[in-house]
Amino acid sequence: MIARPTLDWETIERIAIWIVLFGFIGIEVASYVFPRASDLIDLRGAVLLLAIVVALVYRYIVERLGPSHVVGLKHEDGDHVSLIDYLRNRDIEECKVFALGGIRYYSHLESSGAKVGRLRVLLRNPMEMQGAPYLCDAESIYAFRREVDTTIANLMRMQSDGDVKELNIGQYSYDPLLHFMIVDDRLLHFGYFEPDVEWSGVIVLDSYVVDDATAAGRQLIRNFIALFTATAEMCSDSLTSESGRSPARDAARLSGH
Repeated sequence: MIARPTLDWETIERIAIWIVLFGFIGIEVASYVFPRASDLIDLRGAVLLLAIVVALVYRYIVERLGPSHVVGLKHEDGDHVSLIDYLRNRDIEECKVFALGGIRYYSHLESSGAKVGRLRVLLRNPMEMQGAPYLCDAESIYAFRREVDTTIANLMRMQSDGDVKELNIGQYSYDPLLHFMIVDDRLLHFGYFEPDVEWSGVIVLDSYVVDDATAAGRQLIRNFIALFTATAEMCSDSLTSESGRSPARDAARLSGH
């Protein structure tokens, strides 16, 4: 079966910029040798062509070279620079976080200066860690419970400071092999865990960022949204609050205190 050809609009835009720009320059240069060549374009036409070039160049710079844009799938470094750049001072309608203890994703949100309308967070339930293959002793389990408590407290403080309007926290009861954040259903950051029995914890492996610029990226984001939704439906305990309310009692219940 013959594949149906598709239009690559990015390539078309790039070619259009060069055609218009070189055409304009070519006519101007030719007018010095052939004076009548300048009759091919009047002042208004020249201004129009120049405006088109400027508009196309501006769009290319903003969408392709701006710090908040990620093209397709990108391998992240250990500091998650691409994710933090995307979050920086951004007004976010909804952010979904699926994490183990969640402290690092909280740190990214807090340091970026982002404002979140609705923040949905799923964390590993610290009260059901017995038998977890990567926590081999009581001290490690206690340390993990402290991490989850700290994350919840920090997220609640972000809400009280006005950085988060609506906060929803749920806890799941299985051992994850990955973590992820979804921003406005348009950008996905995800990575993997490897259980580390020797040191009683997990090793954080490589992570990636993917946006909705391609069909494959959009499908991957939809798959992770479905995973988040299915996990959220299984969570028996949850904390939901809006700005101006005090969910401290629910938070204490959620963390087991």
